Amino acid sequence: MQGELVKAGYAEARGGVKLALPVELPEGYQLKKFWSVANVYDEAGVRTSIARSAEFDGPQGPVRVCEEVESVPGRLCPKSNAGITEKKDGLVRSVSVDGGEKADPRAVWGEVHYSAALEDWSWMAGA
Repeated sequence: MQGELVKAGYAEARGGVKLALPVELPEGYQLKKFWSVANVYDEAGVRTSIARSAEFDGPQGPVRVCEEVESVPGRLCPKSNAGITEKKDGLVRSVSVDGGEKADPRAVWGEVHYSAALEDWSWMAGA
């Protein structure tokens, strides 16, 4: 199921931003949604994603990981309300939490190792 969500999310707009997600998910979290937040079209009408997002359900509420092209004016992803934002290689990744986190979200989501390579996502093995 999780693998299908990711495949469908990448098929929606081929190319563009490859969303970096945790190599290992924090305990109790599961991928709920994976989508292209915003797209641009080239001269041939082919869509390319300039922002992608994933939402995870977990024991302390939903968490959204979003990555966007840094040079786009304004912001396509929500500003992190958990103090987790990283700029790297022309992209901005932010982590937002929804609801009342019982634990500090930086302690849960700030220390995970992120990768944009699907083969690195151990939580998708066999999914």
